[in-house]
Amino acid sequence: MLLASTETYSGNGPWTAGDNLNQARRLLGAAAAGGMVCAIGGYNALNGGTDCDADSGLCSANECLQLAPPSISR
Repeated sequence: MLLASTETYSGNGPWTAGDNLNQARRLLGAAAAGGMVCAIGGYNALNGGTDCDADSGLCSANECLQLAPPSISR
């Protein structure tokens, strides 16, 4: 299933609406060659402030972990 959002995560904690940078992010829910797909609610594991690619939704390797806190529902 492919989801799309205009909200992005940037930082070292859970994604919130306050982290919105108005860039599109796509959610695939699976790892991909060359990068790990991010999910809303994910955490930036390596570089605070580094966002997912606005077009592909892909991050550099292991930059984002696929974690979705149950309190965040989109």
